[in-house]
Amino acid sequence: MTPADAEPFVGRDSEMAELTAALDDALSGRGSLAVIAGEPGIGKTGISEAFELVANDRGARVLWGRCYEESGAPRYWPGVQAIRTYIRDIDEGLLLAEMGPGASDIAGIVPELREILADLPEPPPSDDPNADLNGDGIVDFVDMLLVLQNWT
Repeated sequence: MTPADAEPFVGRDSEMAELTAALDDALSGRGSLAVIAGEPGIGKTGISEAFELVANDRGARVLWGRCYEESGAPRYWPGVQAIRTYIRDIDEGLLLAEMGPGASDIAGIVPELREILADLPEPPPSDDPNADLNGDGIVDFVDMLLVLQNWT
């Protein structure tokens, strides 16, 4: 579906303009972060879906991650969801090249990555409750994706 085919989206012109400006910046090499936040029912999903159509129409790939309102969600939940979406339909060799040496770190929070990249080394044992994630691996992976998309 393209933006022209979508249901009309009204009442969020200002927010859509900000998101579209951020997309334009990203597509021309000046990345930023946009966070859509608010109370339940305020329209976060609606604006996100409308913006996704705009982004897809301009050739951008959109990965979703949603926060869980209650306690009990896994750590890094929105990022885990986005990475799960990304790894679902990608060639194993390309995925390993993109993740690089950080793939094993990323598998600490996205265990199904080990099903795709079966030869990943196991992380060393640790008593540290945060040992399932070395943030450098994720940062390096995101940086590589940006370079591959010519967004840096």
